Amino acid sequence: MRESQTERVRETTRILAKAGFYVYHVPAGVPSIFDCVARRDEVLLIIRTVTNADSVANEVARELKAMALALRAVPLVVSERAGGEEMQHGILYTRAGLAVLTLKTMEEFLLEGVPPFVFAAPGGLYVKMDGELLRRVRQENDISLGDLANVAGVSRRAVQQYEDGAGATVDVAVRIEKYLRQPVIQPLDPFTRRGEDHPVGAWVEEELGRLRGQERRVAEQLGALGFKVVPTQRCPFDALGTRMSDRLITGIEEAQSPLGSPREEVLETLARITEARPVIFSGRKERKKRRVPVVSVGELDGLGDPNRLLDLIDDRQQGK
Repeated sequence: MRESQTERVRETTRILAKAGFYVYHVPAGVPSIFDCVARRDEVLLIIRTVTNADSVANEVARELKAMALALRAVPLVVSERAGGEEMQHGILYTRAGLAVLTLKTMEEFLLEGVPPFVFAAPGGLYVKMDGELLRRVRQENDISLGDLANVAGVSRRAVQQYEDGAGATVDVAVRIEKYLRQPVIQPLDPFTRRGEDHPVGAWVEEELGRLRGQERRVAEQLGALGFKVVPTQRCPFDALGTRMSDRLITGIEEAQSPLGSPREEVLETLARITEARPVIFSGRKERKKRRVPVVSVGELDGLGDPNRLLDLIDDRQQGK
């Protein structure tokens, strides 16, 4: 019997919590392209769980990658199937530029200290070899590129590429290790593919160009204050803003359409885990204290200094 989505998210949360992560699961009923956010020390994960990895649409992947870049996080997909086949445990997959792994692979990595060594890519299964070690062992044993290429069944150029960090098929790597009598296959870390690895600048610019009304006004004002703005369409918040080490996680509401308590609670909690400042930009001035600091769009227009905005958010967070 296949796991339900609820069971899959619950098991993901259990594994992360047992591994020492603080995990927040987005409540049911709150629209979101990710299911949970988890932090342990400097590692921040944004996780989407799906039945089939091929169901992750390109636009969803781009938004997850843009979020990861803004929050300095690692976007991950947890799934058990890819296409029409069950995913193999111990193998790192990729879909739309996102790392994909099974629950068992995650559990072995986090709880048992067993990393994956094999990654799936077009054409088959591959491993990454320690290129510097491979070159050193080859040279210390007076083994030429041609000799090692003959043993491995590949070209001299392929061996050079392995030494420069290129991946090799599993059978080739095994032949090389057996011949050298030296382990040169490197373990893989699913948590190293951080936001900086994801080129999403063009997508962000396109999304900014689609904004209208108050969302556009807020994005332009934040941009004028020096913040890089990442608008979101499928998340519990409306935009992320980054400026040097400062990060904002924002909700944008019209004068007659407040976000509501459930979204404010999600906004507040996500900001705490991601170490960002939560803020709601509203079309009206708020007269009562809310869970999340509120700055009116009119106030934002007149600030002129990013530090004044940050101070204003902090003061309202403290109830001043």
